[in-house]
Amino acid sequence: MQPNIVSLRNVNAQPWKNGGGVTFPLLCWPTERDWALRISVAQIDRDGPFSVFPQIHRFITTLDGDGIRLGAPLNIELRPGAPVLAWPGEIAPHCTLIGNVTRDLNAMVDSKRAKGWMRDVEGSMGDSSIFDLSEEKMRPSVCGFFTLGRARLFDAGALVELPDATLVWSEQETGQAGDSKAWRIEGAERLWSFQCSLVAT
Repeated sequence: MQPNIVSLRNVNAQPWKNGGGVTFPLLCWPTERDWALRISVAQIDRDGPFSVFPQIHRFITTLDGDGIRLGAPLNIELRPGAPVLAWPGEIAPHCTLIGNVTRDLNAMVDSKRAKGWMRDVEGSMGDSSIFDLSEEKMRPSVCGFFTLGRARLFDAGALVELPDATLVWSEQETGQAGDSKAWRIEGAERLWSFQCSLVAT
């Protein structure tokens, strides 16, 4: 399973229409214009409402900064270290900065076309984590992880040094046999994994 590696430092920022921040798109799959999965890092500079995305499942976690407060109906604070929050894109809560500028990791899954998730990898604080993606119950079409902090990726015996804030992903075609290989990641401050599979229509 050959990994694709996208470092945040190599991605150009895209300003929000409301001027409240910028987005760094890391992955739009299967294509940029017709995505079923979109993963990005957002830099939130000021208070404002989230956008409405009907029939989109949203996932968010705070990477750094002081965090954000999401208003009704979610009514929750997200600070660095908090678990991933999932909610339907029909809900557009007001977002308030708790303090200074905050960066968030976001995933969006088009529920009309795909099933997917983003979640924390428990016990990843600098430890070694194994991703044997062939063992997942849901057969993946695309899967991977995002690192916070510098990390080391071991793939088929090869060592790859990963800079801070890097997305690693791999695609599996329909009907492709499961891959018995596993990725091992060491040294990351935190890790989040994700997976998305297209559904029959």
